[in-house]
Amino acid sequence: RKVINVRERLRVLEQRINTHPKLDDQDRLQLQDYITRIYGSLTTFNLLFADPNDRFVGSGGKDED
Repeated sequence: RKVINVRERLRVLEQRINTHPKLDDQDRLQLQDYITRIYGSLTTFNLLFADPNDRFVGSGGKDED
């Protein structure tokens, strides 16, 4: 459950970064790269989830809602 909360908070952070008015494109891309790496690290936890919809998607794919 806590791992899922981390994913949800990362999604919120990602949205805030993408819409933040004071970030330039370079900063936005750098922060987005960090988030992508975090998602990649979290894919390690996928073995804990029976439902594929609950699994993390790393840099090889993008989870679209």
